[in-house]
Amino acid sequence: MPVHDPATSRAVLIAVDDYVPAEAPGPTPGVAGDVEEMSALLTDPALLGLTPEHCTVLRNPPDAAAVLDTVYEAAAAATGAFILYIVGYTLAAPRHPDLYFALPGSSESRLYRALRYPDVAALVRDTGRAADRIIILDYCYDGEVPAPHSTGPAALEAVAGASVLAASAKDAKSWGPSGQRMTALTGALVRTARSGVPDSGDDLDLAALHHHLGRDLASRQLPAPRLWPGQGERRIVLLRNTRAARPAAARGDGGRADGQAGAQTGTAPGAASAERAGQGPERERAAAESDASDRTYNDNLPKVPEGQDAALTMAPAALADWTAQLRTSGWPQVADEVLAGVAARGVPPNVALLLVVLRMAGRTAEADQAEAIVLMRAPDHFAEIALSLVQSGYREECARLLAQAARRPVDQIRRLARALTARGGKPQAALLFAEATGHAPDAAALEPLLELLPDLGAAHEVGPILAEATTHWQEGRVLTLAEQLEAGGVERCSYALYARAAQLAAGNWPPDRFAALLRRMSAHGAQDEIDTLLGAAEKAVGPFPSLTAYLATDLASADLSALAYRLLSHAVPAYSDVELVALSSYLEAGRQRDLAVHAYATAALSRPPSATVGYIDVLRRHREAAHADKLVLGVLNGRPGHIVGLLQALRSAERVEDAERVVRLATQAPVGVAAAVARELWESGAEQDAARVLDVLAGRPLVELASALVALAVSGSTAALLDAQLRARSPQEYIDAVSVLRTARRDEEADLLFAALGRGAPQQVCAAVLALTQAGRHQDAASLLDSFAAQAPPIEAVEAMALLAESRQGAQAAGELLISALATRPDPSMILGTLRRVRASDQTDRYLEHLGASMPPADLVVLASNLATRGCDAEADLILTRAARRDDFTQLRAAFHEAGRHAQAYHLTERHGEY
Repeated sequence: MPVHDPATSRAVLIAVDDYVPAEAPGPTPGVAGDVEEMSALLTDPALLGLTPEHCTVLRNPPDAAAVLDTVYEAAAAATGAFILYIVGYTLAAPRHPDLYFALPGSSESRLYRALRYPDVAALVRDTGRAADRIIILDYCYDGEVPAPHSTGPAALEAVAGASVLAASAKDAKSWGPSGQRMTALTGALVRTARSGVPDSGDDLDLAALHHHLGRDLASRQLPAPRLWPGQGERRIVLLRNTRAARPAAARGDGGRADGQAGAQTGTAPGAASAERAGQGPERERAAAESDASDRTYNDNLPKVPEGQDAALTMAPAALADWTAQLRTSGWPQVADEVLAGVAARGVPPNVALLLVVLRMAGRTAEADQAEAIVLMRAPDHFAEIALSLVQSGYREECARLLAQAARRPVDQIRRLARALTARGGKPQAALLFAEATGHAPDAAALEPLLELLPDLGAAHEVGPILAEATTHWQEGRVLTLAEQLEAGGVERCSYALYARAAQLAAGNWPPDRFAALLRRMSAHGAQDEIDTLLGAAEKAVGPFPSLTAYLATDLASADLSALAYRLLSHAVPAYSDVELVALSSYLEAGRQRDLAVHAYATAALSRPPSATVGYIDVLRRHREAAHADKLVLGVLNGRPGHIVGLLQALRSAERVEDAERVVRLATQAPVGVAAAVARELWESGAEQDAARVLDVLAGRPLVELASALVALAVSGSTAALLDAQLRARSPQEYIDAVSVLRTARRDEEADLLFAALGRGAPQQVCAAVLALTQAGRHQDAASLLDSFAAQAPPIEAVEAMALLAESRQGAQAAGELLISALATRPDPSMILGTLRRVRASDQTDRYLEHLGASMPPADLVVLASNLATRGCDAEADLILTRAARRDDFTQLRAAFHEAGRHAQAYHLTERHGEY
């Protein structure tokens, strides 16, 4: 609608600058300029065009009566627009909540001399027949703002039937900026009227004017004005828009108004086009296509009402407040149109926060309406809004938005999901897909949606993404989604969802169906999901032997025996003997005798040996002697030490044959179990039983016996229990077994077997050393010699030296063996004594002299030191006497000093001096 006819319109301008605030040095500057500029504005033919006699100015009126008379006369004469403008101070009166405008001579204690605003407002409301009634209040409080004014309802300025534009300044400095001709609000109003508001049509209505004033004042860090539209939903036009007739091209801003260019992107006017120009033809073309796509969607979307474009850049909280004021002031349709326009065309992050603000304020209907419009926006914009909610921590609101989006046609859902995925929102795309499946009536309807899954990742990745996206769902919905995916042919994607609903599936599905699911998972290697589901099943069937038996039977029937055994291992320990018998009966009925034996063995592991005896008797009474033996083996496998108590219980009951049978069964157990049993028997004092087990074990291949050595090595006292039996093995068998173990990376077993060879007979060791040397494995040969030399009895060590010396390749090895025995053992005198008995003494002396002449200094220091400290002084002296003649005497002497063997160093020096 156009501006009102100036001939039928009236204005009253009231300014009080003769009132001096309590803390001000003098009258506030700017008030006089305010009325002059406002008078010029309203009488300007290009803006409103009032004649001077229709625009009354009251400056410093003497009393309230003079004001009220003038207002009454002008309001009574107006049939077009009536405009009341007041600029000055209001008085803060805590005991009087009404607004009082200060007049000359008034004060806080003399309110009777002030202008009471409700009296003026009543005249404006009730007088005359003006089509539009507009009040502009440019004021500041004198003193601290009382609570009713600052925090009370916003009804102090509001007037029914009139539109009120008011300043909210609370201090004179911000209200009247230093050095300015006008106060803040009036200055902004005059600037806006003179320059016009772009894109607001031919006329300026109060709403557009209010928003433009807000931006102007905010840019100057001044208080924002407030607007109470009290005249229904009509646009209230105040002035003509001086910018309306200006062509967009002439503005030089690409058709966008000052302050608007770049507002949605946060860039300065022209910056977006400059940035796009530098992106090259391809990116510019892509941007143009995106813009065209956006326009296709936006053309059918709501727009903000004419003149309300400023709402697009308002902060969400401020926009929510303003629309609430519109509703309370009787303009609900305008509020709806503004929210719809912003939801359709606002900046995505702001729109996201607007949804949250409305929802948190309890304005659910408005939030739902805005949400419905967001769903119609371009996919890229929708994705930005959804992800903005997530990034701001409002996942619940995002989930609500996606749930509504999932009700749209499938082709639109696909576009939305792909837009989310392209922006890194895979979890949100997954949730959109999951929600959409709930609206698919059958597998055929689901098929188009399944095309989205490859965008989320590989099949094994999609399931976890869907499971994470639906963490807020009830288990029933998750289970339904898993079943839908499986029915749709993407079974691998469903496993993580089944695991999310594990408790529900385990507690409600029949055992055969549950086992079949685990079988399919096993075929795809989904071990984590299997563990989760089986854990839930263990809880679900635990108290009920029948359910446990049915599920274990179905697992075994599905070729998942390992899972059946695991199920029993977790469930059985909690069962009583009566429940155990019942479980066994159910398993027997299902032809699962091995599982029944495992159940008894599992129970026996946590119960005294007498219980095991009882379980053996139960199985034998059922003519299941073979299963009784399996029970014993199962118990020994899980608890080797149980054999000690079991044998004691049987022998105490004089069941000798049963005890002997248990020992025989122990020898038939896997070699590691048998060795562990032998160790337990040995350590409990049952050495005869242990020896019987070990004698049988000794016949196993060396590769298997290596596992027995590991079991025996747990206790150092039994580490060599098999040595006597192992001395009969050939050296080549040792070498081959160690090679096999190292190839299989069973290094611990290889090391223990090699150490056992080092404890072997001299013939074994010598033959192995020579074989290793011939095979080029010199390090292994040296290691074997060192091990043998460190522990062999003196007679065996000397025997090995003799055997090596007799062979063509063994002379050096014999010498190394002697050196190791003399240099590291605590009994070198015994080695030398034995050597002198089997060989000529002078040969031994000559060999020692040879060592003194040829050994490296470091090794010679170790050898001479050990001989000297172990009672072999003569031999040490013999070595040093020969060493004194070496060319590297100086280096040798230094080596003795560095090792702390100073006496021997001096002795070496004396011998050297003799030469």
